[in-house]
Amino acid sequence: RYPEENHGEGFPSGVEYFAFPCDLQIHKESYPNQIHTFLLTKSDGSRTYGCCFSTQVKMNPRRLSVVRMQLAGVLIQSLDPEIEELPTIIYEPKCVVVLMALPFF
Repeated sequence: RYPEENHGEGFPSGVEYFAFPCDLQIHKESYPNQIHTFLLTKSDGSRTYGCCFSTQVKMNPRRLSVVRMQLAGVLIQSLDPEIEELPTIIYEPKCVVVLMALPFF
């Protein structure tokens, strides 16, 4: 987060739902970067404009080992014979959100 200190009312709640509108998902392969914008409107009519740059990065090895153990438990419980091996590389989403009071994109 930058800047680390709050200016005005601080960081609006619920922005994470706009940053990842389709929920957080991990994938076995990387997908193209995405840019999207949104508008937060409060009950008093004030607006906060947002722009999100989303990308996917390889999961670090320590986190990957935890996720692989969780996936292994799911695969063991599954009766689907077409399930592939556990992936050795997993991509996780990262998002940079820029918030502003004026609509300058």
